[in-house]
Amino acid sequence: MLAFGAMLPSSFLASDASVDAAGQQGGISIAIPGQAVQESKSLEDAVSIAQAGRGNGVDQPIVITLPSGVIHLTKPIAFTDHNGGTLKSPLIIRGQADGSSIISGAVVVAGSGSTDAEIDLSRVAPGLKPDLTATSTEASSADAKLLLFQGGRVLSLSSWPSTGYATNWRTLPSNMLRPALEKTRLPTGAGMVAAGYISQDWRYETVAVQSDGTALTLDRSKADEAFQKTVRLKLLNVPGPLAAGRYAIDHNIVRVRAFDRKAPFEVAVAPSLFTFNGAHDVRIEAVALEKTTGTAVSITNSDAISLTDCFIGRTGGYAVDVADGRNVHVERCVVAQTGGGGVRLNGGNRTTLQPARNAVLDSLIVDFGQLIRTYAPGVALTGVGNSVSGSFIGGAPHAGVVLAGNDHFVQDNEVGFVACETNDASAIYMGRDWTQRGNRLTRNFIHDAGPGTPGAIVSGIYLDDQFSGTRIDHNVMLRMPHGVFVGGGRDNHIEDNVFALMGRSAVWIDDRGMNWQHDAAGPNGLLRQTLKASPYLSPLWRTRYPTLPNLLNERPGFPVGNTAAHNTVIGGQFLWANPMTLKLPGAGNQEQPITPAQQTALASNMIRQQYLAFRGSTWTGSVPGLHAKLLFAGYASEAKRCPAA
Repeated sequence: MLAFGAMLPSSFLASDASVDAAGQQGGISIAIPGQAVQESKSLEDAVSIAQAGRGNGVDQPIVITLPSGVIHLTKPIAFTDHNGGTLKSPLIIRGQADGSSIISGAVVVAGSGSTDAEIDLSRVAPGLKPDLTATSTEASSADAKLLLFQGGRVLSLSSWPSTGYATNWRTLPSNMLRPALEKTRLPTGAGMVAAGYISQDWRYETVAVQSDGTALTLDRSKADEAFQKTVRLKLLNVPGPLAAGRYAIDHNIVRVRAFDRKAPFEVAVAPSLFTFNGAHDVRIEAVALEKTTGTAVSITNSDAISLTDCFIGRTGGYAVDVADGRNVHVERCVVAQTGGGGVRLNGGNRTTLQPARNAVLDSLIVDFGQLIRTYAPGVALTGVGNSVSGSFIGGAPHAGVVLAGNDHFVQDNEVGFVACETNDASAIYMGRDWTQRGNRLTRNFIHDAGPGTPGAIVSGIYLDDQFSGTRIDHNVMLRMPHGVFVGGGRDNHIEDNVFALMGRSAVWIDDRGMNWQHDAAGPNGLLRQTLKASPYLSPLWRTRYPTLPNLLNERPGFPVGNTAAHNTVIGGQFLWANPMTLKLPGAGNQEQPITPAQQTALASNMIRQQYLAFRGSTWTGSVPGLHAKLLFAGYASEAKRCPAA
């Protein structure tokens, strides 16, 4: 093992690993129509050559072809209106057809053959200032995260307990926690972080902590809520001996223990790999994009950007983050092992209801939210007119899909093994707005949501805090406490769905806007503020959402206008209303009881057959619920389980 604090051998440094700041590596070719094929040792230079070639009046695609192997970047390639593509001459960056082209934001910091290593971040990544508390729900995915890798595996901080969360705590004054079992000995040492569900079961928090071996004192200076009744937390960055695949950091020195002595250690140094700002007509094809401290691909105010047949993952933030984008497509991609969410699509105009038409299509999105563990979904749709379809989304501690805005489509997806360690959560979530209407969720297979703990309030689809104007039809939902949870909203329509083996009910509806959430619907409440901020009285909005203009005249806060019709419930009850006097108008809803002996066959046969009938097609991909053959499918698990905490 290298001596603690010692200078690393020069062979461990980025500048000696055939990599420089521009990501130099030979064999990159640039094909410009009408010119001889050129070669470059740098991807950044290749983009510049393509830009110069387009200035000569080229009106056909320009193709940059990447070689097999790894191209290392320590800073992102930036695309703007000047070096992107054009409608007639798009820029295409294309990897090898066998998926062997990789762009990595990491550098090798310790060679193979070592069981243990110590890495001086001030030398290998002098600009990286990781904040171990920057993984709370409120944290930005752009914040630099410390990520170490070995053999393609993301290594983990040392922790106590080694898996899961400690739950048996007594709360004390002055933000202190003491184990209920008096003989429990807690780790001690500087630099530890307390991480978990401290104030709410749906909010992941990371805070500095002090330990005297018998009790913890948490830094709650930014907290706005008290400890919840059952605190669930773990200690991260625990000093002492390391398990295989774990590391700990003390100031700039990282101690790490190998899980595979044949593979070198790497650390992510690039904040991003590609940034697009005002760019358009760029296609990324058949490339693996991985190992960044933040978001791998960041797209702002750009049009017609596509990532097709790519792997995007092992990131500190999102895989792809789109802000004010138009016609941005992520298609037939594998997104996996992201510290933040998977893909976030924002765009469209809420005043004019002009759709952005950003889309995730036929993709596999798994193992997301690994650092920021709540409100970092596999897919987030915000703005107007964005969509996710034909995709498998699963394996996460919190929501699979989150919506905000108008006229989004969630269609033909499989969403499963999500909300695995959270409560008051769901597979697909939207909440707290009367005006974000026109969203449709159809022909999705949603299953296995929730941690499985008794009394958990988890659903397949959650219309939280009076969310309204959503259409939910032809979905199949299996094994969760509730299928659809209507949290006091209005004008929601639940039709032609199949619910099987619900723990409590297929549909829950309540009138929270008339009691504990009455203030939100009141004259100065948040819901009224967002209503007044929207053009809900404009002719366009009156036509698109005809029940919205009269909302303030129809008992604001009361769940009117909801309907449920022609739904089938197998092995459970249809409706749970709070209060029980609430009604959900509709006809043709059926409850079909089953015996325990029938449940296995039901789960494995009938549910999928019903889903196929809704989709009108057959499975063609290697992953159930996915209709595409994926180039990088081997890079990710199929998320057929809940991930370990």
